[in-house]
Amino acid sequence: MSNPRIEFQFAPDRPPLPAPNGRSLIVQVVINVEHWPFDQPMPRAILPPPHGAVATPDVPNFSWVEYGMRCGLPRILDLLTERDIPAVASINAAVVEVYPRAAEAILKAGWEFMGHGVRQETLHKASDEGAVITEAIARLTAFTGTRPRGWLGPGLQETNRTPEFSSEPAWITFVTGPSTTYRR
Repeated sequence: MSNPRIEFQFAPDRPPLPAPNGRSLIVQVVINVEHWPFDQPMPRAILPPPHGAVATPDVPNFSWVEYGMRCGLPRILDLLTERDIPAVASINAAVVEVYPRAAEAILKAGWEFMGHGVRQETLHKASDEGAVITEAIARLTAFTGTRPRGWLGPGLQETNRTPEFSSEPAWITFVTGPSTTYRR
């Protein structure tokens, strides 16, 4: 089996997924809302560092992240709210403390909160992946009052053990890329 979690099937061989309210198209708007620590190397760089020397703080690359939080997120919130379009925030749990205004606005807008790590760092580098997932879930649950039902690993990355790091086996939908969903 190429994927040990999901049996291979051609899409036409699967039963059709019924769209809500009898509609023929399903669209889910998911916005990543992330905390990239200023005092650490950036996990992703749009501008390569001169001479390959990684600098901290990485002001040019940090700036595009900060611009998104300060300017882009409010615009997206307004656009979706005006059109009554529901959304999901794939959110680093640290956003609640680092950007409380953003977290409150997302909560007020009625977006669903989906776990996305504590801060923007790959789970492959975490010294204790289970602790990261547990902490992210606990922080988001404490803030929203609702346990997240989904998980999207930072950088669209998971480890082979990510789905098993749940104390309640049926709580989560794992999204590991734009089109693959693991459901326990």
